[in-house]
Amino acid sequence: AGLLEGLGFRFLDESGQSVKPIPENFDRINSILPSPDPVPDLHFFYDVKVPVRSESGSFIRVYGPQKGLKLSDIPALEKSSARLINLFGLNSLLTGAGGGLALFPEKYLKTRFFHGTREISHLEKFTSKLEKADLIITGEGRLDSQSFQGKWVTAFLNTEKPVLCLCGQVEPGLKLPPNWTIASISELETDTEKAKQQAKSHLRTLLDRYII
Repeated sequence: AGLLEGLGFRFLDESGQSVKPIPENFDRINSILPSPDPVPDLHFFYDVKVPVRSESGSFIRVYGPQKGLKLSDIPALEKSSARLINLFGLNSLLTGAGGGLALFPEKYLKTRFFHGTREISHLEKFTSKLEKADLIITGEGRLDSQSFQGKWVTAFLNTEKPVLCLCGQVEPGLKLPPNWTIASISELETDTEKAKQQAKSHLRTLLDRYII
């Protein structure tokens, strides 16, 4: 919704007054006024396909906590988001990508979607550098089963070269190829907030431990 607002679209309440499209106002939005200016076609590069609702729950419940959403705020945001999805007929397999960024643009703009990992990993410049590499260093905020549903780390699943994956946390019991080494900040600091504040120094420590 915020992306459309940035392009000149207006979100209106029942009385026709403009409403800023932020979560606390979702229940007030009743209609959308198109941008008065020409809007360019948009190309989106996404990592994972997540429907509005799956067996794991809504995309808000699946990804919200990873982005800092409090568990106590999930039900209200799910309800207000579901209202908008039903009101404007929004339905995209890419809902989870970018926290629902593509929902409104796909409905109201000319859009094209590309799988980012697939597109970049097939570039000649990328493949040539990969062939020359002795060690591959990649990263992920939290390495878990969802990371391998199309995120960047999947670009290195089939390589035989050694892979060092730096991450903040790692899902316990996650199965990985034998040539992978996982270096997690949680090895150094279990308090999430402290780990975030000291992420730079912790990453340096991990690199020193595994490379130098």
